[in-house]
Amino acid sequence: RKANKINLTYIIFNDIKECYSREEIIKRFPKIDEFGRRYATIPCHAPGETKNGCTGSKWKNIEPPHGRHWRCSPQELDKLDQQGLIEWSKTNVPRIKKYADEHGGKKIQDVWKNFKDPQYPVYPTEKNMEMLELIVKQSSAPNSLIMDCFCGSGSFLAAGIRHGRKAIGIDNSETAMAIAAKRPELRNIPIISGASPTARPVPPPPGHRKPGDSQSPARGESR
Repeated sequence: RKANKINLTYIIFNDIKECYSREEIIKRFPKIDEFGRRYATIPCHAPGETKNGCTGSKWKNIEPPHGRHWRCSPQELDKLDQQGLIEWSKTNVPRIKKYADEHGGKKIQDVWKNFKDPQYPVYPTEKNMEMLELIVKQSSAPNSLIMDCFCGSGSFLAAGIRHGRKAIGIDNSETAMAIAAKRPELRNIPIISGASPTARPVPPPPGHRKPGDSQSPARGESR
């Protein structure tokens, strides 16, 4: 049996960066220039030889080390040197300056240990809002439609709306719906109830509009 192909066009994974802490900045960017800016240096060369390209040629009469090539063309290295972004050692070894205030941050790792659930949750399964916002930013785009099939207190929906996403939430708990309705981000979403033949209609909390009223930035659903 043939395996179904995954259409990668519809997979969203944004390369979100995390800011360095003050301690990490001091450790990773140990040098300070005359203007008080922290920086580190990296080699001007990278692994791999270039036999026919310009990155394998001499720059300022210096050849890249054996088995390596210049990170960019000699012309680009000249520009960096003119801009003061090349640091020369006492033995005439060039290195490229990388400034902390121009760094995009560090890549987010697979295991997240710095998020804790709320100390006083308004709902038993309520999650950390910063973590939910990171999930939204990492795995959706502005104006994307996100869905939480067990939305509980609505924190994931609120995180999505904060970042310009549309949201659908589903839950069969009247308590969950009442708590979610109190979130500022969810006060104007329509509520659909009584989806099954035996379901008892649930009156929407005050301030909620009925489905079919003027369009809102998100949709809410409770069953």
